Amino acid sequence: MISNTFVAYDYLQIVKQPNTAVIDKGENPCLKQPNMAATDKGNISRIKQPDMAAIQKGDISSIKLSNMEAIEKGDIARIKQPNMANIDKKDIPRPFLERRLVCILFTFQDIIGVPDFKGSMENWGLIIQREEAMSFTPQETAEGFKEYVTMILSRELAHVWFGNLVSQSWWDDLWLIEGFANYMAFVAMNSVVPSWLPLDDFVIKNVQRALAFDGLISSHPVHVPVSNPDELDEKFDSISFRKGGSILRMLQFILGDATFQKGLQRLIREREYGVMAHDDLWAALRTQSIIDGNSYQRYKEYEPLDVKGIMETWTLQMNYPTVFMERKGYGMRLSQSRYLLDKTATDPGQYASPFGSGDLSKKIALQTLEYLSMEDSYFPFYAALTEITYVRNMLERTDIYDDLVAFLSKTFSSPLIKLGYSNTGSGRLEILLRELVLREACRYGDQNCINFSINSFQNLMTSPGNTNPIDAEFRSIVYYTAVQYGGVTEWEYAYRGYTTSNSGSERLLFLYSCAYTRNVTILNRILTDAVRKQDGERILRYVSRNPIGNPLVWNLITSNWDVLITRFVSVNYLIADVTAKFNTEADIQSIQAFKDSQQNLGASTAAFDRAIETTRANIKWMNSNFQVIKDWLKNLP
Repeated sequence: MISNTFVAYDYLQIVKQPNTAVIDKGENPCLKQPNMAATDKGNISRIKQPDMAAIQKGDISSIKLSNMEAIEKGDIARIKQPNMANIDKKDIPRPFLERRLVCILFTFQDIIGVPDFKGSMENWGLIIQREEAMSFTPQETAEGFKEYVTMILSRELAHVWFGNLVSQSWWDDLWLIEGFANYMAFVAMNSVVPSWLPLDDFVIKNVQRALAFDGLISSHPVHVPVSNPDELDEKFDSISFRKGGSILRMLQFILGDATFQKGLQRLIREREYGVMAHDDLWAALRTQSIIDGNSYQRYKEYEPLDVKGIMETWTLQMNYPTVFMERKGYGMRLSQSRYLLDKTATDPGQYASPFGSGDLSKKIALQTLEYLSMEDSYFPFYAALTEITYVRNMLERTDIYDDLVAFLSKTFSSPLIKLGYSNTGSGRLEILLRELVLREACRYGDQNCINFSINSFQNLMTSPGNTNPIDAEFRSIVYYTAVQYGGVTEWEYAYRGYTTSNSGSERLLFLYSCAYTRNVTILNRILTDAVRKQDGERILRYVSRNPIGNPLVWNLITSNWDVLITRFVSVNYLIADVTAKFNTEADIQSIQAFKDSQQNLGASTAAFDRAIETTRANIKWMNSNFQVIKDWLKNLP
């Protein structure tokens, strides 16, 4: 595999450019500027000479030399991977074609999975994926991982239209490309596998996470000026991907599906093989809204919807409003305030609405947690976990943590008794709910769940050959619970599974479980042992979520910074993970001291700034909520 400049990877002849803002183009000289595209011609020996490629961006071109056999699936996509995912790739692009966004662009669209490749790359005609994002075995893969593979493939195929056929005119509109691809991936999935309810899933996987990230003063608007190439890497974050996609989803609801679809058709016809800015999108959608003229598309009588005016409040300003509804007799009182995790971290120039006076009472929030044990729907459970995880992280190092664990164990044990341990005859959402409840019950010490996991893992260790008796939905839970409560033998088995398994999903499950041992010596071993290049940052993030491993990873970051930034393309998500639990003045001093001591933070500067702000917000949250939660836990029946 050859892709752009020649930076060697330890696998045959994989060579790949680093995903950095400023690079020396060796194989394909070009400027990393999205508004500069060209016809590119290269000479490389092959059996058949292809047609000249269409005008394209040079920064994501690629060349493949391999002996891999193709799996042909129709005339829309050719899949270069021995074990193909159960979702037919030829069906994923079809929603884009059926929406008549554009005619077929190429005579082919290949997708190839390669080892030691982090992320995905939507190169023209040849999408490159990390191996585990390419395939799954239907009966041996959990529902969540099937969804992950399908979403990744769908997102990269969406980039054929949003990113390749039409590019952003400059990096300040990166969100247009990444946000569109992220949201349209779920739209495409909804056409191919509607029973998965992907549009509901988008809310809990993207909208909710975007809200959490955007609740900081150190956040940024989705449209943000980029003048220095070093600023680019930090813009590939939840704001561009998740908030960008979320506001496009909101706009689709405002306009209606038909107008939104026809407006996108108009935009792509006008801008194909060229570039666009956000104003071009607003203009195309407003024009289409006027043409359609539906009454629900007008906020004032006889006045067309001002798409630009509405959307610039969401794209040019950071953060978001919280709307409160309060009964007043037979009426309803509405109020709005700017949401910030830390209400005292004000920045008056960014948002005009008053804020800080309408928060939901802590008592109501805690009563919501008490109700959770009676819930029987997957989506509310999943949404609640985000808030539960935050509370758990904040209280992990306090004297009331055991009381919280006891309450949460009871919360998840009750629905587990009802759901049981068998997926036979269950629909997809019930399977996902059972997996979620089982995972959290084990996490919070339900002894029946722990015994189930230990016994299941013992059966796996003694099973003959390559047979795996554990239900695919339960493997992640069983693996990490058995390693957590087991010893060296269990950990060695999991590590061996990571290094020898031929299944991408199984490798990840074993790697994840290795991070949850309570043995410090073993944790230090996995932090220093050789893991696959693409998994290096991932294992650090996994270990950082282990209460015992968190300080080990922070120490590794602060003592080996130069090595980490050389080895990994970006460590911004790692910084966020390892500092997520920080909530003391000593934690702030530790981050600040390290930040001040470094001269080469580069694109990670913003990540450390966010870590400091988040830690300050966590401290204030503790000051405001700790005693309330302590009293609530004490008074529980």
